[in-house]
Amino acid sequence: MLAFNKISLPHRSKKPRNQGLTMVLDKGLSLGEVSEFLSVNSLYCDVVKFGWATARLLNKDFLMNKVELIKKNNVKVCLGGTFGELAFIQEKFDYFLEETFDFGFDCFEVSDGIIDIDHLQKCKLIEKVSNKGFNVFSEQGKKNLLDDRRISLNQRIIQSKDELNAGAWKVIMEARETGTCGIFDDEGEVIPNFIESLRNDIGIKNIMFEAPLVKQQEWIVSNFGPNINLGNINPIDCLTLESLRNGLRAGTMYDHHISNKQISIRLGPSGALEAAKNGDMIVIVDALRASSTIVTALGEMVKTVKPVLSISQCVGDLTAGERGGVKSPNLMLDNSPLEFLNKKYKNRNLTLTTTNGTECIIAAASGDSEVLIGSMLNLKAIARFSEHYLKNHNKKLSIVIAGRNNTIAEEDLHVASEIAFSIKNSVVKGYIQPLFHEDSLGCFVNSDSGKNLISKGKFSDVEFCAQRDVYDVVPVYSSKTNSISIIDK
Repeated sequence: MLAFNKISLPHRSKKPRNQGLTMVLDKGLSLGEVSEFLSVNSLYCDVVKFGWATARLLNKDFLMNKVELIKKNNVKVCLGGTFGELAFIQEKFDYFLEETFDFGFDCFEVSDGIIDIDHLQKCKLIEKVSNKGFNVFSEQGKKNLLDDRRISLNQRIIQSKDELNAGAWKVIMEARETGTCGIFDDEGEVIPNFIESLRNDIGIKNIMFEAPLVKQQEWIVSNFGPNINLGNINPIDCLTLESLRNGLRAGTMYDHHISNKQISIRLGPSGALEAAKNGDMIVIVDALRASSTIVTALGEMVKTVKPVLSISQCVGDLTAGERGGVKSPNLMLDNSPLEFLNKKYKNRNLTLTTTNGTECIIAAASGDSEVLIGSMLNLKAIARFSEHYLKNHNKKLSIVIAGRNNTIAEEDLHVASEIAFSIKNSVVKGYIQPLFHEDSLGCFVNSDSGKNLISKGKFSDVEFCAQRDVYDVVPVYSSKTNSISIIDK
């Protein structure tokens, strides 16, 4: 029985686990050190990997005793992939496979981090090892940083899927002991869109991310949850990692024990599609100006707003739209909230097309998600509705910012951050982190989008869109009518 057992912890599956694995890197522990390590960590360590080809330097009886000791404590044991590469180039791979089996190892790593192995040949090796009865780890990535950077994300995804189909249990994403390649940059910082793409395309349960540094482990666990597979863990950090997985350290305590509302800020149509795929509740923010125009039109009693992708599709009772901040001459109105003041279009149906915002809305509506429209103008109403919705549904919230030219627009991020901050007991996950400004108008005016509109003589639009809580409305997209109307709160 664990100590202080009345203090509740998040659910962690019992060993043997298939997900949430911790692979510890053994760089030359003695039998005594292994015994001490396991006396503390046997519940939390799933695999011990003998680093590189260190096993070649060990006495046979010592190696066999060490493997037996580890396995007796319900921990799997594996040799480093480098050793297999050495055996391969010496044309002794079959011998190496048999010896590994005879020593009692139950896991086997197939890698090509140093040498070049034809991908089809690598998959055949994985199949051969799997047929021998091993749990197979295949590894993606190169030890040399320059070589590793030459491997495209798409190539890693395709090859990983091939290796899983060939019989790999997990695909290891190479990071080295330094933690400066693969999903990490030269400074050891996570490349967020890299890891997110791998997760979405391969499946989180199929990947083991090497993360030797505690700050890396904290970021990954915080953003992707406790049941993510992590490798290259220093033995002295094993308990630290388990603490992070259970919210027993500052970096993840709020996430696990206080927050009950998880929010992600995503960018553009691709972010909207991903949020829809995940089944998240979605709020679209295009502060300058699509979401502000929609909120104002509905707040001023326009009946519905139908977003469309192209100017040619923008037909109907009332039409509005722009490209690059300039009104389309084929449409009745500009994409401007000022067009709709004083209820001049009460009970009319608006069709709207914009440069970025309407595309994000339509992408978000591709799934079964609740899709709302948020801006500074209805910030309080959106935050209040979102908080209530998340409290009563097992959902996460994605705030999708439209951005500008496929980059983050400062004013959109400011609005998204204000919405997230207004929702109690929420925590923001993912690679786009909140950005706060005390002066909303200053943020809008000095942003690239704001400067673009001001250069076209539309300062009044920017000034209006920067106002907070002008309308107490929650616009929601309906897939039945393909249009947006005010939700009955």
